[in-house]
Amino acid sequence: MTPIITSLLDTDFYKFTMQQIQYFEFKDVSVRFSLNNRTKSVKLVDEIDEQELIEQLDYTRTLKFSPDEIDYLKSLGIFQDEYLNALSTYQLPPYSISKIDGQYVLESEDVWWKSSPWEIFFMTIVNELRYKTKLRTFKFEEPMAIELKGLIRLRKKLKNIVAHCPDINISDFGTRRRFSKSYQEAVIRNAKQELGTCLTGTSNVMFAKKLGLTPKGSNAHEFPMVMMALGKKNGVLDTKIQYQVLELFEKYYGKGVFLPDTFGTTQFLENAPDWVSEWTGARPDSKDPYEAADELINWWMTNDQNPKEKMVLFSDGLDVTIDEFSNGDDIVALYKKYDGTIIPAFGWGTNLTNDLTQAGKEYGVDLKPISIVAKAMSANGIPTVKLSDNPNKATSVSKEEIILYKDTFGDIGLHNKETLV
Repeated sequence: MTPIITSLLDTDFYKFTMQQIQYFEFKDVSVRFSLNNRTKSVKLVDEIDEQELIEQLDYTRTLKFSPDEIDYLKSLGIFQDEYLNALSTYQLPPYSISKIDGQYVLESEDVWWKSSPWEIFFMTIVNELRYKTKLRTFKFEEPMAIELKGLIRLRKKLKNIVAHCPDINISDFGTRRRFSKSYQEAVIRNAKQELGTCLTGTSNVMFAKKLGLTPKGSNAHEFPMVMMALGKKNGVLDTKIQYQVLELFEKYYGKGVFLPDTFGTTQFLENAPDWVSEWTGARPDSKDPYEAADELINWWMTNDQNPKEKMVLFSDGLDVTIDEFSNGDDIVALYKKYDGTIIPAFGWGTNLTNDLTQAGKEYGVDLKPISIVAKAMSANGIPTVKLSDNPNKATSVSKEEIILYKDTFGDIGLHNKETLV
């Protein structure tokens, strides 16, 4: 077996910024994380050998942080010694594996700060093992040729971006659904060479350390999902909790970029305390990016803030359009639209580190990315909910909880509740 994960740093930076708060503030909270394949037409059980999957997961559980890795995290200047000491002996907790309707169900439940890292590792292991299986019968040189074609395609995209350097702000956000670890490294190296300072960082901590880049990320949906579930009293949700999440992050890291869409962006902005508008920016993650940016601009102006001083970090399904096969909102078009109105920044994910669909077709193999996620599904046994601005991204294991959250936060298009569970 060749391990897919060889370092616990091979994950998104926001897992650490969130984990430190979980460690200090939520030591008695147990959270269950679960993998979900949104692309139901792809039956992962048919494409990935169960024993190979178990071997990869078991190997990842043997990993520990090296002293050098702990020193690197310490050098970033935002992590406390007690938390780093806890990381020095940390190993991933147990997981469970089962099968339902042709899909693998991977789950881990433990104290929040211990179970949370499984999110990224579940996704990267399943994704990469799926591609390894697809290419196993190919001749030695053919997978290399496919990756080379992918990198040539990437170069065309990067050339479209270079025309707007040094002002455009690009970060790699592609770890969780990458084609492979080695391909992600090749992508980052190419982007660094072509874009120079316009590549401002990567969410992958291992590659940030290895390639001398800034690790990027702060918070994710799991925080408001868990805190909202924990704060429910007598069947009533406290909508103020979504802002208490930001208070916690400000306590540890100062004002940063907030994520507004866990329960719908519009209600979040309409009900936000004035101090939220003082944060440095926002990351719209599930609404049409143009609609989201315009909504944020109007909101900042209403709150006597200058949008030109605020960052909007676009991060949902981005790409650079080079032909009819390009898939996603165009980074360059968004930049041209909003440069000078806000500070546009771009977290480029799947279409950066896993755009090999066309190359695969030339060799008769389907390499189209699938949409897999791993979410916090319960906290102390209480079901969590994510509504999102995109009904297709809504998540919960409980129809009753979906209805409660919808009634509390407003109908944002969640008409078919049956499809959300």
